[in-house]
Amino acid sequence: MKLIKILLTLLLVLGAAYALSPRFRLLTLALTGHSPVCPLRLALDSEAHLHRLKETNDRILTGSHLAAESDGLELWDTPKGILDP
Repeated sequence: MKLIKILLTLLLVLGAAYALSPRFRLLTLALTGHSPVCPLRLALDSEAHLHRLKETNDRILTGSHLAAESDGLELWDTPKGILDP
């Protein structure tokens, strides 16, 4: 009976961790092989990756401005130079 209580408690704790923690959920998926394109190392670093993506997006948006517009075409000046479609 005591073993059943311990197992149920463990199951409840792991279920709560899975439901509430995106990092734990990614770790679980990577460990069980349900994420063949995302190795465990990258799954553990996912929060930092999202932070880097946001920083990069913010840097591009603040550094970009419309340089010219003609006949519905736009010429954008970006941190990496002119973007001409």
